[in-house]
Amino acid sequence: KLVTGISGSDKGRVMIDDVYLTTKVLEDSDVRKIEYYGAERFTGEVLADPNPNGGTEVGEGNVDLRPDSTDTLEDGYSETASVNGYVGTTFDDSALIGKDSNGAVSAAIRNASLSEGHIRYGLNLNGMTSYLRYPSGIMDGVNEMTVSIAYKWNGPSSTVGKQKLFDFSTKTSSVSSPSSYMYLDMGDGTSGMTFTVSDGKNKTIVDTGVKTTGEWLRATVTIKNGVIRIYMNGEEKAKSSTNVNLASMHPNFCYIGKSGTKGD
Repeated sequence: KLVTGISGSDKGRVMIDDVYLTTKVLEDSDVRKIEYYGAERFTGEVLADPNPNGGTEVGEGNVDLRPDSTDTLEDGYSETASVNGYVGTTFDDSALIGKDSNGAVSAAIRNASLSEGHIRYGLNLNGMTSYLRYPSGIMDGVNEMTVSIAYKWNGPSSTVGKQKLFDFSTKTSSVSSPSSYMYLDMGDGTSGMTFTVSDGKNKTIVDTGVKTTGEWLRATVTIKNGVIRIYMNGEEKAKSSTNVNLASMHPNFCYIGKSGTKGD
């Protein structure tokens, strides 16, 4: 992974994608594998041998996990995990990029890059096709919850209106409408940030009035005993009662930086 300090007005003289060093000579088949799959996948998975005569033969069970925002890939994502106390995702340690610092949950990262963060490094999302997806099961059976995200929003693009900071939805497929959901909507630069939660029977919307863009903030949402609280940088900005039943929701499309509704 390359984290560069090159500004937008400069040009890099050398671009490096990955580096692999070993104290043994690779076999011909492994040389082909590392060429086709790259060092990260080569060292972490059991991979099919690419065809030395051109093209690649990838057997069943060897799913191509390169960044892809298609619905086929989304529906093929079948990871499940339960929270071991908490999920703490970091981007500061290359060994923990997208992985829970508690060792329980890994996030699938799509079309994103590392850049300067609030604390050391952050994940750069384009607001359209890049995002994190957590496994299903991390919110199963919970009666209370906290979601806290440090983020900097540069504002909506010219082609996009409101944008979701996170969206946890229950759906039968990537193209179906959510039957239950919770999401934090950052607004469109004019309207303020809102949090919406629905278990399919009851729905609660909480407006924060926060419209800040272009600076680092920490948004925190808590739900406990029928009360929703939303904090910005540790200061409570909004509070509302709710009759939503969290334990009944079981979200299986859990995104950071992406909506759970097809076409958003």
